[in-house]
Parts: sequence; C-alpha cells; structure tokens
Amino acid sequence: MEFLYETAGQIVELSRTIKEGLIHINERMDEGKLKETIFLFEDVLEAFSSIEIPIQPVLQADNMDELQEATAELKRSLEMLAQAFEANDLEKARAEISQSLIPSYSRWQLHLEQSLKAYRDS
Repeated sequence: MEFLYETAGQIVELSRTIKEGLIHINERMDEGKLKETIFLFEDVLEAFSSIEIPIQPVLQADNMDELQEATAELKRSLEMLAQAFEANDLEKARAEISQSLIPSYSRWQLHLEQSLKAYRDS
C-alpha cells in the first residue's frame, strides 16, 4: 500500500493522458484513419495495464464495487475496439470508441480518481 501512496498522483495523471489519447484516436478515426491509430491504441493498452497493476489493492477493497464494475466494463470496451482493429472495420471502431469506450473510460476514470483521493490526500 505504501507504493500506492507514493504513486496515486502519477496514476491519476497517466489516466488523464490516456483519455487524451482516446480522444485523439477518435478524432483520427473521424478523419478515416484507422491504421494510423493502431499504434496509439497499443500505447493506450500499455498505459492502462501499467495503472491496473498498482491499483489492485484498491480494486480489492470492500467498498470499491463501482470501481470494479467500471474496470470490467472498460476492459470489455477495450476488447471490442481491439476486435474492430483486427477486423480492419473503421465504422465498427468509430462506433465502439465514441459510443462505448470513451464513455466507459470516463466513468472508470471518475471512480479511479475518487478511489485514489484518500491516497493522494495523505
């Protein structure tokens, strides 16, 4: 847990950067550029993974049901977008990122920031 006290602020900052990345991917897809966004999406996945590991103690806390549910929803959305990339389906990818992934990421980010507030304020 000590590690979490030290890194909570960095986790929140990285979560904000990830959101900026998702918005940029969405904008590029709106321009019809699916292949050009695959590397950005890979960076998003890597960054999300780097957050997910240190927040495991938070996810396992008794009162973190909303964060756990938001994390599960976000993972489903990430997987659906990955499938759209694999199928090279721009329209499916555009729909997935704008209608599912960005909204689920926003919910997850809100719950994450609320959950880490106690660690950041310590």
